[in-house]
Amino acid sequence: MQEFFIQLETASFLHCCQWCPAGEPIGVVQLVHGVAEHVARYAPFAAFLTQRGYLVVGEDHPGHGKSVGEGEQLGYLAGGWREAVRGIHLLLTKTRREYPNVPYYLLGHSMGSFLVRTYLYTYHAPLAGVILSGTGWQNPALLRLGRGLAKAEALRHGEHGTSRLLQRLAFGAYNHAFAPNRTAYDWISSDSAAVDDYCADPLCGFDPTVQLYGEMFYGMAQNQKRDNLSKMQRSLPVHFLSGSLDPVGNMGQGVLETVEAFQAAGMEEVTCQLYEGMRHEPLNEVGREAVYGDILLWLQAHKKPGK
Repeated sequence: MQEFFIQLETASFLHCCQWCPAGEPIGVVQLVHGVAEHVARYAPFAAFLTQRGYLVVGEDHPGHGKSVGEGEQLGYLAGGWREAVRGIHLLLTKTRREYPNVPYYLLGHSMGSFLVRTYLYTYHAPLAGVILSGTGWQNPALLRLGRGLAKAEALRHGEHGTSRLLQRLAFGAYNHAFAPNRTAYDWISSDSAAVDDYCADPLCGFDPTVQLYGEMFYGMAQNQKRDNLSKMQRSLPVHFLSGSLDPVGNMGQGVLETVEAFQAAGMEEVTCQLYEGMRHEPLNEVGREAVYGDILLWLQAHKKPGK
């Protein structure tokens, strides 16, 4: 794994990882990670892809992983939602410049899937396809409530503070379906080893700041606006994948609502795979090999470089 940094307008730096195949790459897959984690967690999946000829890249979002520099705070999305989306674009632009003649794919998971959804109506990059993992469709009233609470909690705790109220609103109910709970993160995977690795990782599972919650609610609400959905490049293939027991996707229902919204917006090729019995992280689930294989088949079926 190679590591490097990209500078943002906020004067912060994005920590980036790149995994290279043995020979010339047949394609590039850019990973976009979720909240309270970091891109190096995807190393096993990246190794699977590099062994099959793909180059894999990804960045730690502001406030995450090794993008948190001296004097900066873990869990604070410096520059906000739009700057995080811009960071994705900066890495994509750099990597496409280096590998201009191979198909390029985005794969976003969880918060990363919502960032990618914003990316799709903000930038029309030459992509061969997009994969959205662990995404969903949120109740607009709850998103408005969340933004209002985030503003109120910022007055109480400051935007750099943390809020148990926002934590409960965003994630509090996720573990209920898997009681009795062994950990606070049983909802991410039925693989206890994967959950334990997450819990033991000092760069995972931290409390997001009030500001990050507010930005995340904002981004989700923007993604569901009909005008924004209509701005996506209609010919772009989009594949959804999720566990059937993922609470972020409302146990599959929210994923299907998102698929329907994409189709209603005129997207010409939208596919979906719900994995029975899997939870929030299909790439870290029992039976992940089938997920890896399905993703590979989808990539191989979409080899045409984007325009």
